[in-house]
Amino acid sequence: MKLRPLVLLAGIALVSALLQAPPAVSSEGNQIAVPCKSLDATITFTVQRSGDDLVLTVQLPCKLAACLVHEEWSANVGFYLDTDANRATGSKGDEMLEPGSAGAEYRIYATQVTTPVAQDAEGNWISKPKLLAAIDKGDDSAELPEGYHPKWEIKVGEEFQPVDWVSPQDSDTLRLVAPLSVFGLKAGATIRVAATAPNCNVSFPYTATGKATITLN
Repeated sequence: MKLRPLVLLAGIALVSALLQAPPAVSSEGNQIAVPCKSLDATITFTVQRSGDDLVLTVQLPCKLAACLVHEEWSANVGFYLDTDANRATGSKGDEMLEPGSAGAEYRIYATQVTTPVAQDAEGNWISKPKLLAAIDKGDDSAELPEGYHPKWEIKVGEEFQPVDWVSPQDSDTLRLVAPLSVFGLKAGATIRVAATAPNCNVSFPYTATGKATITLN
């Protein structure tokens, strides 16, 4: 019995989709491990509470200095927070165009830009790649406490310190600390989290995404 052409085409399409599907995402406790297939690496996102702060950590697939000049990947990683753990509320974002956004009230993300970061001995500005930190609520910037400015820190040994953007420290781990009050959260809250990494899938959507439900104990 001969298979009809349409059946053959459907079978080929199914096999192709399976071959191109991104690797499975894993989550354990407060961590989300997102496979970055295009780099043959894994990016680990961590969400936890420390006192009255929310602590977001990203272990990059390369040392920060190398990530910032990578030709095929940018460090524009991000977190979507569904602070009431209810997908029916929050963002109505398109999961194909903005993976992980559906149901989220807040987005915390890194944007890589090349900008002046220091001056040389003669007073000339030195421009280098840098990761800006931003927190959005819906389509607008979140309202932040006076004196608080979100920024990425880098892990050196067992401590975190400000990033030296002229010559980044030899580390692959970044952290952002924000008051729980920015997100209307308290200790013990349960939230839905989506972690996103750009250009990690070899087919559309190119942003790799991992999701987990996390309790801020």
